[in-house]
Amino acid sequence: MTPFIIAVAGMPGAGKSTLIRNAMQTLGDSDSLHFDDYTRGTDYPNIPEWVAAGCDPNEWISPGLAEDLSRLKAGHAVQTPNTGRRVEPRASILMEEPFGRSRNAIAQYIDMVVTIDLPIDIALARRLLRDINTPDMVGSAEKARDHVHSYCRRFLFESRRELILAGQRCALQSCDLVLDGTKPMAALTSKFLTTLDEFRRGISQRS
Repeated sequence: MTPFIIAVAGMPGAGKSTLIRNAMQTLGDSDSLHFDDYTRGTDYPNIPEWVAAGCDPNEWISPGLAEDLSRLKAGHAVQTPNTGRRVEPRASILMEEPFGRSRNAIAQYIDMVVTIDLPIDIALARRLLRDINTPDMVGSAEKARDHVHSYCRRFLFESRRELILAGQRCALQSCDLVLDGTKPMAALTSKFLTTLDEFRRGISQRS
């Protein structure tokens, strides 16, 4: 069976990783890819310049991702370059992809796009709460304070807010399902799985 690749998009703090993890528990024959598996900070464009130039998602490079998606589609396992994880060509591959289908290098491999949508202030609060409750931060109030300060400065003064909103616009333009990120994760997971089943059956009936 050719893997069915689902891109899961959403702002930082939207719950992409949690949705992927919950869905995989129900789907069974599945595996996952994450943005950080392929994209390092050194691969990022200069964000203020990127925003000023019009926010082209194709300037975000994920070395090896297109090649690995092609290999998975062909039935071959891959090893992610940044994290060294082995990813198998399962029936479903759930992939964190903040730009949805908008990056030309990978669009052809994506079968379905799901976008978690929510207000940016809620996403920001969730992201910071998640970060400061990691073991590393809990053990050091100074480190937690410095992290919050740095993140908020980038958000306010280094175009991170504009980056997040641009990514969300890209994802929403090309998505097959929008999930209301203000609802409980259990409801989002249930809606996603129901729609995924309907989506796949629709494709099967047309082919």
